[in-house]
Amino acid sequence: SYAEKILKLKSTTIDTYEKRINAHIVPRIGRVPIEDLTLDLLREKIFTPLEGEPVTNSKAFYILKNFFTFAKKKSYISINPISNFKFSDEYALPSKKSHHKKIINPSDLRDFLVSVSSIKNIEKKRYIIFTLLTSLRAMNLGDLRASDVDFEKKILHIPKERMKGMKRTEGDRQDLILPLSDTAIKILHSIPALDDDRFFEISDNAVNNTLKEIFQITRHGLRGTFKTFAMKQMKSHRLPNFIIEMYMHHEPEMTRTEEAYVEFQYEDEEIQSMLRELADWWERYLIDLFDFREALEI
Repeated sequence: SYAEKILKLKSTTIDTYEKRINAHIVPRIGRVPIEDLTLDLLREKIFTPLEGEPVTNSKAFYILKNFFTFAKKKSYISINPISNFKFSDEYALPSKKSHHKKIINPSDLRDFLVSVSSIKNIEKKRYIIFTLLTSLRAMNLGDLRASDVDFEKKILHIPKERMKGMKRTEGDRQDLILPLSDTAIKILHSIPALDDDRFFEISDNAVNNTLKEIFQITRHGLRGTFKTFAMKQMKSHRLPNFIIEMYMHHEPEMTRTEEAYVEFQYEDEEIQSMLRELADWWERYLIDLFDFREALEI
């Protein structure tokens, strides 16, 4: 209730927090009275053992920070043990630059496509190629529904409530309206929707384990791969960076002056036209490296 109503976290975020708590916090601490949770204990059991995993470590700290703030408000504890603790003074924060490994040169990308095409599990194969083509986030792939897709117009429309971000920022976000390439739409055509209207029923671990096994990359690294090639190949597709950002449902970076004068909306015909150009260019670029379509059985 606190996470949802006060912190304004979405249900998907709360589910992720629960998984992190059960994986990295509870097993390391065990059943300990809340008043015995000292900073030294947290250092010994959680922060120091996770030093080599900055992303996991910093997220564990953030969860505990909210946990103790709530406990103090409810008078479960008299003193918040980490109220004056500056995590970044003692432990490394994740580097945005190297957060997720990505593919950065054409020969490696071709080898990746060849490796994916050889995967025996057809569902995983289609899922990975669809991810690469659309650059969708994991949360949207797992929640992708038949009702989100206009097959005739080849458009994906996901409401902003189901996109990344806190509930309190929904008013500032936009629905994602993304044109789909021919191969992407054919992949969805070939997948019968599940009983709950969703397309994919593959666990995060199953996909990431396969990706790490064949190319030492994770699913999120595919987003970085798309961004890298889209930026490096701007002479080829001749589309501005703000369109690449909108394709990934990022807020385009602008100066204060630009923010005062410029507004980009997914509904605009000009924006949709450029997004479609990018989707079609990206598909052609990948196919020119290695034609994977036959392997998808679509």
